[in-house]
Amino acid sequence: MIISVNVNAILNHENNPRKDMGDLSELTQSIKKNGVLQPLTIVPYKGMYKAVIGHRRLEAAKQAGLEEVPCEVKDLSESEQLNVMMMENMMREALTTYEEAKGFQMMLDLGKSVEEVSDETGFSPTTIRKRTKLLGLDEKKFKESVQRGATLDDLLKLDKIEDTVTRNAVLATAGTPDFNSKLNSALDTERRTRKLIEAEQEIGKYAKLIENRADITTPIKYVTCVNSTKGVPVPIDGVQYYYTKNDYAITVYMDGDPDEIAENKRREEEQRMIREYLRDRCLSAYNLRTTFIKNFGNFRKYGKAITKAYLEASIEDASRTSWRSFDISLLDTMLGVEDAKAHLEDFAPEKVMLCMISLYHDSPSASSWSDAWNGTEYVHRYEQNDKLLKFYQFLMSIGYQPSKEEIDFCNGDIDYVVKEAAA
Repeated sequence: MIISVNVNAILNHENNPRKDMGDLSELTQSIKKNGVLQPLTIVPYKGMYKAVIGHRRLEAAKQAGLEEVPCEVKDLSESEQLNVMMMENMMREALTTYEEAKGFQMMLDLGKSVEEVSDETGFSPTTIRKRTKLLGLDEKKFKESVQRGATLDDLLKLDKIEDTVTRNAVLATAGTPDFNSKLNSALDTERRTRKLIEAEQEIGKYAKLIENRADITTPIKYVTCVNSTKGVPVPIDGVQYYYTKNDYAITVYMDGDPDEIAENKRREEEQRMIREYLRDRCLSAYNLRTTFIKNFGNFRKYGKAITKAYLEASIEDASRTSWRSFDISLLDTMLGVEDAKAHLEDFAPEKVMLCMISLYHDSPSASSWSDAWNGTEYVHRYEQNDKLLKFYQFLMSIGYQPSKEEIDFCNGDIDYVVKEAAA
């Protein structure tokens, strides 16, 4: 039965999945001219009513100056109301990912199982679980990331980050060129932290934590520096051990007479770990470049630029007077096959050429630093890499957007690397 109800007696449903009414100007004009043609669905609520279907029509009717709107009054349970609103919104206009997630979670909160929500909405159980998992993200940053173009796959990757604060910090970069770099960095940090915690648990069984080596008044000597349980030393019975720690490693000491050999060994270990850190940064940047090349497909727009760069690289390589080679097996990795040379006909020529350009100009060790002897010890010094910079210029010319970390790395603005002042 259809009845007329005063617009002020109808409340918007608090559990309506769609929070953004969108642009109501056209609907308002239509209602001014023709009235509300399709009745709203409402339910009784404390002497008034709540809208279940027709929230946009109700708001537009108010803006159009209508005092009453046609309604169909139904007796629906809370669960049925939510289900009707979810289905109505999805059939009329796609909900945002966040609105879907909120709607699914509300249905689950009312006691429905994932399978029941799946049956009623038509979404797979996997999709429902993935959507609701996103609700652990900061809502404001979530919505902003979607507006920037972040994909559902991007957002689901964030679940790999265990720490909530870190996860939301990386979320703030979703939809930007820095996202994958920040994600990888956060995951690396968490892996390193887990390894350090495991190592400290083992070392703590026989060694005493000290805040500063200088706090020990008795002579001690360096034993080793570890960043995982793999390097934890086996203690000698009757000997007192100590350790210090930072974000990257745990340094172990023992009672004994300090000597030059032990100190040199400590410094060698320290330098080795710094080199590993810098090489990891090299590899991280290389992986970002390679991932771009592996996923590249805009050959219609950039085919000529790729062909030109490939020919230049081939001529340059052919004109070399000194022997050189590159790891051709990397072509298999880039093209995703076991024997790329036997499957070249399966790929666009420009795709193969782009991969070859990378082999000519790039490598996992490409960097802007070198080891330099300063008369006392080796230091890590900035060294402009024109070849790497040129390769970045080419990649950017075909759409690549380097992250801030990559830019800093190329410019020598990186931890542990000495950058000379301009003359």
